[in-house]
Amino acid sequence: MIRKRFADGSFTANRSGIPRILTRSILLTLFLISISGFLSARAATLPAGFAETQVANGLTSPTAMDFAPDGRLFVCLQGGNLRVIKNGGLLATPFLTLTVDSSGERGLLGVTFDPNFASNNFVYVYYTVPGSPAHNRVSRFTANGDVALGGSELCSRPAMSESISSPISAPVGFDCSIPQTIPQQILPAESRNRSI
Repeated sequence: MIRKRFADGSFTANRSGIPRILTRSILLTLFLISISGFLSARAATLPAGFAETQVANGLTSPTAMDFAPDGRLFVCLQGGNLRVIKNGGLLATPFLTLTVDSSGERGLLGVTFDPNFASNNFVYVYYTVPGSPAHNRVSRFTANGDVALGGSELCSRPAMSESISSPISAPVGFDCSIPQTIPQQILPAESRNRSI
């Protein structure tokens, strides 16, 4: 145990047995290591011919994105908004806003476009429906310009349960369907080999 001598000649022991200057040095070193790891994780090394460009800001908790055949970028936000980046700028109005369970790894989780998007304007989204139990769903919306056409949602049976990788049966009263030709890239990789 280390003892400290005060000006009046008395001694006291440091409870940890480690001198304070050493404790501060260790803490400072750990802090600097953690900061340097954080900063180096943010700096990307890009292959030759690539450039890093910020195309939008103000997107809270993005989870997935996909380019429409016409070049617009659709970005899923965990809280339920599907945002559109068009001509290099984030549009003020979301393409659609869904009521989702956004706890943990839930929320608006995926977006993709119908192979015939140019003629049918179908956009598929994968999201967590709140409820008991919470469940994930694939729904199809029809695009009307830069927003979803009101009342155009056609939903599939639930794809999975609260756990991202556990299939479940449809809840009581579930009555909408999409043909089984849903683009598979909208689903998490671990669920693509399961029927939905």
